[in-house]
Amino acid sequence: MATTRNSTKCKVSDILFRALLIIYIGAIAYLCFANMNNLPQIQKEFFGIPTDKLVHFCMFFPFPIIAFYAYDRRFKTRVELVSSLVKLCAWGCIFAGVTEMIQATLPYRTQDVKDFAADCIGIALSSVILLIFNLIKFKKK
Repeated sequence: MATTRNSTKCKVSDILFRALLIIYIGAIAYLCFANMNNLPQIQKEFFGIPTDKLVHFCMFFPFPIIAFYAYDRRFKTRVELVSSLVKLCAWGCIFAGVTEMIQATLPYRTQDVKDFAADCIGIALSSVILLIFNLIKFKKK
């Protein structure tokens, strides 16, 4: 009976993370493609880092975590774990690149390679943290 509860719990968490992933992608699309010209001006830099780049970093940082848990990753080896995270990182960077390319086509947005770099740094750092966390879990097994 305990097995049924665990499998049900995993299925519910899978569904919740998949729903969260869809909501997250929708939120990112809105933030990347909406006309933000009417927003009040904000501080241009935060500790010498352009605020816009921090926003991009923060927007894409959760991607690997949400995507990883959306598909209930259970790996037999560390190589499978690393491979999966590299793929997630690549997909996240592709997603970030596509958002920048679409922004280039919008009359009220601009394409910026530095925004793409901030997106990728957020994705990469999140992936490294996720990797370390899961390698520690492997070690405990």
